Amino acid sequence: MNKFLFSLILSFTALAVQAQDAKQWSLFSKVTATWCPNCGSWGWAMMEQTQEAIIDKDAFAWTLHYSGDLLNDTAKDLRDNLGGNGQPIFYLNDDNVGALSNNYPSKVTEVSETIDLLSSLGAFVDVRVTAEYDGMLNVSVDAEFVEDVTGEYYLGVYLVENNVIANQANQGPTTSHPNVLRKSLYSTSFGPQIVVDPLEGFIYSDQFTEDLQLGPDDELEDFSVVAIVWNLNVNEQYRMFNLGVAQASETSSASDLELKKKFTISSRDGQIQIITDSNTEYTANVFDLSGKQLYAADKKGDSRITLNNKETNIYLVEIQYEGKRISEKIFLK
Repeated sequence: MNKFLFSLILSFTALAVQAQDAKQWSLFSKVTATWCPNCGSWGWAMMEQTQEAIIDKDAFAWTLHYSGDLLNDTAKDLRDNLGGNGQPIFYLNDDNVGALSNNYPSKVTEVSETIDLLSSLGAFVDVRVTAEYDGMLNVSVDAEFVEDVTGEYYLGVYLVENNVIANQANQGPTTSHPNVLRKSLYSTSFGPQIVVDPLEGFIYSDQFTEDLQLGPDDELEDFSVVAIVWNLNVNEQYRMFNLGVAQASETSSASDLELKKKFTISSRDGQIQIITDSNTEYTANVFDLSGKQLYAADKKGDSRITLNNKETNIYLVEIQYEGKRISEKIFLK
């Protein structure tokens, strides 16, 4: 077994079978800089391939810009906590995966397999996040310990932006950067201490109101809030214990909630599946993530949609019903 894989699994072995109801998430981090040529060549390819490999798994991937055009203090602090020199460096949770230009394809597979294994072990803390936007970003976080554990625990809450347009060496001056860590929603990078030696049932909750100003070219769905429970170990290093993530969305009205209850949108056997009442008439639209419309049809009752020209695995499905709209991202294998 690979030395990285063994050490990472060993560090999580204590979670096994003890807390199967709470999902154990993994955090994949790319330490990077916009001026770095390797970050925009093989490092860019590794990030893209890893995001594709883990899109339907219990994992979140982000980029930490500790230098260059997109640097910020929070990313610098998290990079310093991880250790290591240079860039690009890739970490799964807190461990360097050892990716290089000549081995990164195999490292993508290794990371994906390790995430599956860690997810199967269960977790000691369940982290739940909501992020609703009504002109301000309203964030709610709950961290519930579902087993007794020892140690000192902190809660970090972070704003992440996808599709950030900036220069990248070897990619160009208007490159779309994925999941850039923008800031901590607390005044410190790792947040406050929330508990020491928590017992089963301990819950820590907090709420934030963030002044998120959207520009004319900004999309709300590009913003996410990530909450991480950190364990501060004896070496004064913050170790990722578990996380939760929420994509920012508009505050739901009562009618929106009723509409979401009326339609269930999912994927099955490589098709988009819509479940609703047999007499319900509606229009179904499918778009790719660039906004290109791939499908449009009037429907009645349950339906399945087959896309003939698949160029990606992620699609936006929109339902129009009685003058209202709902949409949902769907992953097709």
